[in-house]
Amino acid sequence: MLLFAGCKNEFEDNESGNLIDPFEQRVSEMEAVMKAYNDKLLIDSIIQNENGYLVTFSDGSQVTIVNTTINQPGVDSKIYIQDVSIGEDMVTFILTDGSTFSIPFLSTLSIEFDTEDLVVVDANSTFDIHYTVKSILTDIKVEVISSPDITAKVLNDTSFEGIIQISTSDKVDEQSQIV
Repeated sequence: MLLFAGCKNEFEDNESGNLIDPFEQRVSEMEAVMKAYNDKLLIDSIIQNENGYLVTFSDGSQVTIVNTTINQPGVDSKIYIQDVSIGEDMVTFILTDGSTFSIPFLSTLSIEFDTEDLVVVDANSTFDIHYTVKSILTDIKVEVISSPDITAKVLNDTSFEGIIQISTSDKVDEQSQIV
């Protein structure tokens, strides 16, 4: 009995009572998270408990990332999830090789622009602002409204990415707006 217990590096799954090999658990975690990442799923929730993290994705699938150390020969050369960093709008997965990747949290709708300066506009100029929409909704339409001295139009690449092209006249009122 001691020999059998000493040879296995397993832990008990509290929900089912089954023994799980920690390396197999890590491989399973990595496969599930990478599938979600490749399928462009978002994270609906992440709950930390005494065993690790329960991650629920936007399609309802779940994965448990267990806090455990693997002490098996040859396993150190395999890449799996080492840690999780929970940010305000995304979760970053830190891998054993030091690389990282992030999956955003689910939100009904958000838009990101490729520029931080969306306030200052020069007279007699034209420029493009690239945008990316993140949403669980599939029917997205981006529109812009502008003051009379500014022309703004949406050049859609897809419903989730595109360009807003802005052209100004020779006089731009400081109260002009683009919404």
